[in-house]
Amino acid sequence: MRAKRTPLGMLGPMLRGVCFDLWGTLIVDPPGLGAKRAEERVERLHNALHTAGWGAPLEAIRDAMQATVDAFVAVHQENRDIDAEERIALFLRHLDPSLRPERDLGADGYEAVRDAIHDSVIYCLPGLLPGAAEALESLSEHGVRMALVSNTGLSPGTALRTVLDELGIGRYFASHVYSDELRAWKPDGRMFDEAVFGLGVRKEDSFFVGDTPEADILGAQSFGIGGTALVGTKRVEGVQATLTLDGVHQLVDALVERGHLASDP
Repeated sequence: MRAKRTPLGMLGPMLRGVCFDLWGTLIVDPPGLGAKRAEERVERLHNALHTAGWGAPLEAIRDAMQATVDAFVAVHQENRDIDAEERIALFLRHLDPSLRPERDLGADGYEAVRDAIHDSVIYCLPGLLPGAAEALESLSEHGVRMALVSNTGLSPGTALRTVLDELGIGRYFASHVYSDELRAWKPDGRMFDEAVFGLGVRKEDSFFVGDTPEADILGAQSFGIGGTALVGTKRVEGVQATLTLDGVHQLVDALVERGHLASDP
């Protein structure tokens, strides 16, 4: 299928920077992996708490994790985020308001709890979407600087950097922007501003690639980025990207066709 095209907007003739969303754009969980990761997280938390001398039933841990996720959603609706340590505190508060980590878990116990939550995306690795690595390699050969801009869930940016390295694509990104580290949540313009600043390019000479119409495409457009590419199957009436693609595997060819990359690097 050929890319659907719309007027380019502000993007100049040649592209200097591309910012990528992560989940649904470059990586994805195969069917069933998310549920497996959630259960593995609960079991690791159960073992960590038990070893630290704080017995908690599996069901209580599941309930506390769900309450923590629900609290995240409420925060994110305000286009903001909380940092990695605040996430752990939130979980422990939902598990038992009387629990005091320093007193009841000790340094080793707290670290084991933190690792069980933060590293869940590492011990249950997602997979690359078809053509993702090839697209990044081609853009690199064209001399385009790239940034990764991701809203984060239970696993913070520190863990996602490891994931990118494990999947062999971390080396492509000159700038990493994660919501827990910036305490902002796409579509907040601070996420996009930090990315292009980290690349050292003008926003007008950059493209944003993502799979979510509101957070990725509208967010980038409101910030004033030069062009946008919506990849995947999500569509929202009234949200129109510069390029609408079936997947990231089509990105480089579409940019070459539009004249924003040379046909040969």
